[in-house]
Amino acid sequence: MKKAVITGGAGFIGLYIARTFVEAGWGAIALDNLQPQVHLDPRADVAAFPGQLVEGDVTDPTVWSSLTAVDRYRPPCGRDGRRPVHV
Repeated sequence: MKKAVITGGAGFIGLYIARTFVEAGWGAIALDNLQPQVHLDPRADVAAFPGQLVEGDVTDPTVWSSLTAVDRYRPPCGRDGRRPVHV
């Protein structure tokens, strides 16, 4: 099964995108930091997500390393964890 990593996946738009992937037969993995200013009820947002949710920041290279279930991905930061990667 193909899997999609959706940054900000527990948010309004990310949840919609995840549901679309799942309906198309994909697996969905959300990477979200669950900021309280965005997620008033983080537990409800996690429960509503139709796949796996990894809590973490997209700028943290160790979080990306933990996504071993994904065949191919490109972290959004350089080797030093700060520089953006331009694809």
